Amino acid sequence: MTVLTIPLLEGDYARLERLAALTGKSVQVLVYEWIDRFAPRIVPAHISEDPLFTIEGHDANADIDLSAKIDEILYGSPTAS
Repeated sequence: MTVLTIPLLEGDYARLERLAALTGKSVQVLVYEWIDRFAPRIVPAHISEDPLFTIEGHDANADIDLSAKIDEILYGSPTAS
């Protein structure tokens, strides 16, 4: 857990303490709730939303496993046996 220390004006901290007392929560819980409300967690996009995922290959008859012919694909010569 990261500890965050920030300077607050006395009046602002007093307002937080009053709100915490009125709601029956701690100042810390109020801050956690505000973070959840105003800075929602960023969920990574699913791979199917990646534009590269939607690109179709040029050769519909290409081998599924291109690693079997990697030298031929990269250098134009068949793999040495």
